[in-house]
Amino acid sequence: MEQETLVQAAWKAAKARASAQLPEKPVRVRWQVGPAAVFTLGLVIAAIAVVTAFGRAPATTPMPVAKPAPQVVVHVVGQVNKPGLQKLRRGARVADAIESAGGAKADAKLDALNLAQPLSDGTQIVVPAQTPKSAGQSAAESAQSNCINLNSAPPEKLQELSGIGPALATRIEKFRQKTPFSKVSDLQQVPGIGPSIVGKVEGEACV
Repeated sequence: MEQETLVQAAWKAAKARASAQLPEKPVRVRWQVGPAAVFTLGLVIAAIAVVTAFGRAPATTPMPVAKPAPQVVVHVVGQVNKPGLQKLRRGARVADAIESAGGAKADAKLDALNLAQPLSDGTQIVVPAQTPKSAGQSAAESAQSNCINLNSAPPEKLQELSGIGPALATRIEKFRQKTPFSKVSDLQQVPGIGPSIVGKVEGEACV
């Protein structure tokens, strides 16, 4: 009985010592975060944001499909260097079609065409040639160009006509100022000029 009492007393004493060592209130742990930790945390968040932004697949934009430019096809023939079918842009002119056909030849009569006319698809452009002059026309034009014009030639030039001297040249000049000559035979109206002189100058003079 005495032994049991001693055991109980020892137990109570040990329990009392253990109770004395326990804190009355629980200890709270406070985390103190310094500026360096805040800066580091900010860098980590920024890096995550950049990786997330660049990691996204870019939106795909469909490439525009180029449409072929509208064209016209014309047939160029005649006095061009490369006759045949010519493909040109819509809105091109006759001049463009001739240039596309290698250009006009030296004997082409371009003034017979309207070079500014817009082209229509499927049309034919005929470039004509210059009309050759006959031998008679050439001789007549040559004689006409070499003759002395009674209405415009100066007195010095009039003196080159057969039978016309300085005095008659002056009379011709005064006469034409009032009445221009309509034909060579009108020279007979000038005082001092008769049929014989008119006959001499008919092949030399003109009006």
